[in-house]
Amino acid sequence: MRERSAGMEEEKGIQVLIVDDEDRFRVTTAATLKKRGFAVKAAASGIEAIEELKKSEVDVVILDIKMPSMDGHQTLRELKKLKPNLEVIMLTGYGSLGSALADRRRGVFAFLTKPCSIDFLAERIEEAFAKKKGVPEYSRRARDIMVPFFALMSRVRADQSVAEAVDVVLQFFDEPFREGKPHDSLHRPILVTDEEERVIGVISFSDLLRALQEPCAGLMEKDSLSSHSIYLEASSYVGGFATMVRENASRTVRGLLPPKPTTIDENAELMEATEKILSLKVTNLLVVDQNVPVGVLREKDLFLEMAKIIKDHQMEPQATPKAGLEGVCPSLFDTMKTTHVR
Repeated sequence: MRERSAGMEEEKGIQVLIVDDEDRFRVTTAATLKKRGFAVKAAASGIEAIEELKKSEVDVVILDIKMPSMDGHQTLRELKKLKPNLEVIMLTGYGSLGSALADRRRGVFAFLTKPCSIDFLAERIEEAFAKKKGVPEYSRRARDIMVPFFALMSRVRADQSVAEAVDVVLQFFDEPFREGKPHDSLHRPILVTDEEERVIGVISFSDLLRALQEPCAGLMEKDSLSSHSIYLEASSYVGGFATMVRENASRTVRGLLPPKPTTIDENAELMEATEKILSLKVTNLLVVDQNVPVGVLREKDLFLEMAKIIKDHQMEPQATPKAGLEGVCPSLFDTMKTTHVR
């Protein structure tokens, strides 16, 4: 784990508030973080957390989502009312994409799945504190904008058929209407696991459609030999879609996966992720931590981050232009090279 800088933070310690109804986890984590030099307070419920925040200085909150009475989502809203700039890290073994994205919009610094290593948690606390103290916002990385696995509800086994995969995905199509936006389901990647439930890849709706294109491409090539056209005649398409769907329904999901999944390290800069998606012509990247998959980074996530950066930049006070190059805003390219996302 990185060494924290000397000075006031070292003497006083980063003020951390752990909010979790599980006694064993709360007590053990608090004791371990104290040994790392953090100043730790603990609360067993959302109500206790609110009262603690009213009377104490808190830099970073570690908040469990699954709690009785007042859950983590409700607690987050109340804490943010008291201190809008409070940095919050949410811990959970549960969750959904809709609720995770909603909490992200409320200013959650990071989502971590329980259990996680104390080193990893401590690093996230330090990063959240650094952001609070004014370290540039654009120091975020792939792990900070990825969709964690707990938020991805659609999972299929590699040995299942395309028909079974479609059925699994359809079960979650109504979920966005309850927790998110109706169109969110169209952007959800589908996790592919092996027989031991280990993630081995990720597919999208485009991959399911691409399965129809391969045999169709063969027909197009055959037709082009005689017609000197790379396209089929309109009459040749009649009933073709339904035919291809039926023929591919029994194909295994494993056949849709590339020989090797397209991965990116969780610490990768966002410009690296962007270049990888564009150069490899993929829509999703499997995010790995020491070769272990931990989440999915979508082109949609990069677009949303781009929109956020633009919005934040527009809200910043503009410097008065000076003669020559002084006071001139850096180019978008330079900004992208020197920034990353949480």
